[in-house]
Amino acid sequence: MLKGFREIVKMYDSFIFDLWGVLYEGGPIFEDALDVLIRLNSLNKTVVLISNSPYSNRGCANNLQRYGLKKELYKSVFTAGDLCKDYIKRSYKSPQNFYVIDSYYWDTWENINTYHKISENIEEADAILCLAIPKNIKTLENIQSQYDHVFSKAIACNLPFLCANPDIFAPSSKKLQIRPGLMSMHYQQLGGRVLNFGKPFSKIFTESLKLLGNPKRVLMTGDTGYTDINGALNQKIDSLLITKSYGDSQIFTSKANYFSPILKW
Repeated sequence: MLKGFREIVKMYDSFIFDLWGVLYEGGPIFEDALDVLIRLNSLNKTVVLISNSPYSNRGCANNLQRYGLKKELYKSVFTAGDLCKDYIKRSYKSPQNFYVIDSYYWDTWENINTYHKISENIEEADAILCLAIPKNIKTLENIQSQYDHVFSKAIACNLPFLCANPDIFAPSSKKLQIRPGLMSMHYQQLGGRVLNFGKPFSKIFTESLKLLGNPKRVLMTGDTGYTDINGALNQKIDSLLITKSYGDSQIFTSKANYFSPILKW
């Protein structure tokens, strides 16, 4: 258990930070976390930010700047949305119809939303694209009651389920919220074919390491064991678990190297 980030900073040259729960929760950047990034910048440490957000890196960076995080404090931000968009560009060369779950983010996907189209009829779709959980979905039972009839038709047509945010839950200081990963997991349990993009899967980590120059001394900081810590562990990256959202109970099951209630210097 760390008293502060300063205790371990000399051990690493490069750092990967998760966004939600570590640096912010959809509002102003946490003051203590901002202080850490400012100090790392003064020490010439290289920082990459990663997120399971369906936003593109540009949209994510613009949001962060609006919330108080200047772009000069990190090298790049890399998202699950980036990975999903890249997959669609590579795999769907001709115009396709997507059954989009939560089209809010679809409207921000430049060059994708003008080439491919949304289909509200699952029988006319070529794939399901899940970008976020609709606001009226609060539980697994809601998913089952509102989507199982759609999913059964999609599975019968062998439609893939593309998930641009594999988080199952999003812990926050307010409440635990369900995320698209729960929907993709349910689709898979029904027998459907799923493609998840983002943490804990390897590509978002390997791409982040490339951005950092494939350093040997790198630390991942996140607040969720399943996505952040397990993803880092699979890449043999040291990790720091921020425990404030779940409490110290995570310490007894997590394989993180370090723990801290919040990110602070």
